[in-house]
Amino acid sequence: MPELTGKKYLDLGEVSETAHIWINGKFAGARIFAPFVFDITDEINVGINAIKVRVGNTIAVNAGQGIGKCGLMGSIVIKNENYRSNRSIDREGSILWIRNKK
Repeated sequence: MPELTGKKYLDLGEVSETAHIWINGKFAGARIFAPFVFDITDEINVGINAIKVRVGNTIAVNAGQGIGKCGLMGSIVIKNENYRSNRSIDREGSILWIRNKK
């Protein structure tokens, strides 16, 4: 089985407004503004991983003062320390499954 070497990052791309992530059931971080990039080196495993992303609104959006969009609007990728994509991600509801490319 291959090993994961170097730092790994989850890049959510464009998010409106906040993001919280869990990897394999463990809370891995939150962001309230860009960039929505998370260091997931210690949480990710070789093989299939479950990634849950929760996106939330701010009070301004809920009060009708926001820009009118909410959610994940960009590409979601796993990047190595050189910021090159090395995993493909399939969306299945709020769970993202990462499969190693061979």
